[in-house]
Amino acid sequence: MQYMTTKCFCDYLSEGKLSIILIHALQNSIAADRIKGLMSHRGSRIELSDELKSYILSEMMAAGSLDFKRGAALQLHEAMLKTSGELENMMRENKLLRHVLDA
Repeated sequence: MQYMTTKCFCDYLSEGKLSIILIHALQNSIAADRIKGLMSHRGSRIELSDELKSYILSEMMAAGSLDFKRGAALQLHEAMLKTSGELENMMRENKLLRHVLDA
């Protein structure tokens, strides 16, 4: 919760930037219309309050958007491991890449 009190808490929401989490929430949240309405302010350059950002974040969590993003990241990681293994079988071991992927 300390992160939520910092100045840059969910700035991408005020900036109108679409993230994979926000897109998922807009497609799956029962509050998608309300989130869209809150996000439509972006052309007016009005900053969303931390309270509104917290609300949007809670709706993202309720829609499973953070879990979706985590799952997508894990799938990408697995694909990178598989591809690097295939390349290493054709060429030679890449210890640096393996270290980065295992970190």
